[in-house]
Amino acid sequence: MKDDEFRHTEHSRCILLGYLLGHTSSLDSSISGDGLDEWRAVGVNQINIELRNLNIKVNLRDISMTNLVFNANIIIDTMEEKAEHFFRLGLSIALLQMRHVQGLTTNSQAEQTILHISEQCGVREFVEPIFENGKNAKTFNLVIEKLIRHVASLSAERPICDFEKWAGSNLVALAIVFTDVVGASSLGQKLGGEVMEKVRQAHFKQTRLLISKYEGWEIKTMGDSFMVAFRNVANALDFAIELQSNSGHAQIKIRIGIHIGSLLIRDNDAFGNNVDFASRIVNSIEGAGVRISDHAKKDIDLLRAVRHVNLKWNRIEGIKMKNFPEKHILWSLA
Repeated sequence: MKDDEFRHTEHSRCILLGYLLGHTSSLDSSISGDGLDEWRAVGVNQINIELRNLNIKVNLRDISMTNLVFNANIIIDTMEEKAEHFFRLGLSIALLQMRHVQGLTTNSQAEQTILHISEQCGVREFVEPIFENGKNAKTFNLVIEKLIRHVASLSAERPICDFEKWAGSNLVALAIVFTDVVGASSLGQKLGGEVMEKVRQAHFKQTRLLISKYEGWEIKTMGDSFMVAFRNVANALDFAIELQSNSGHAQIKIRIGIHIGSLLIRDNDAFGNNVDFASRIVNSIEGAGVRISDHAKKDIDLLRAVRHVNLKWNRIEGIKMKNFPEKHILWSLA
């Protein structure tokens, strides 16, 4: 399949990435001799290209059946639900095809899984020929090519969402802020549902006023938490400092995490490793406080805004973050 014959979209690339991962992982048991290393090198190169095209930054283990579950899961962790379905579909088709190539039997459950996923993606009629026309190499190749072309054509004219218009692109570097109410469950039990709802609404009103004041974008709320984007880390920090000092209600204490980096905007939501990292920062805070990534701190220092010169910071080293293997440096506002 030639990429230059049509324009790939996110979901068509997710199918291709899943297919390449399943196909390449299976090569260790389907090809013997000198050809194995060459074929796997080609497959790994193509996988890395698609990871870059999708702005997925993960550290895959050696591409093999032994590591397939690990590699698939860390890719899936970066995806929205719909993209995950298309990725799983490409992966499942590849694994079924390779079992056929190797002369292995397949069970009906695996076939039903493929049909179920294809139905979730709205493309079942493009997958059914695998089972109707016999599992041969030609059928598999035709199915995967027609499937990818169809999915690409469906979303080729993707509407631009409001968040994307605000950001200026669907792939952009922004400051990402996560807020969280400290002890929200305990506070709700203490105050009772009706009073807690009034307190929550006062907090939401104040948060949204400050988002507007500092020219941010409310991406979404998750329970009592906000996920917000700002065009620069200075505005993100100003928002965090003021919300920390006035949460909208005396009963509400806030923890806030800030990071900056590239992210993917889709359907008024944000995706990518940098979004996940920002969420891990807020989860690392015990009690109320403002904590930022080392990258965000470097940007603050570079900007040298007068209003931030006298801020006091505590450097925290050796922080472990879920799904991020290295230890990290974070900074807490004193």
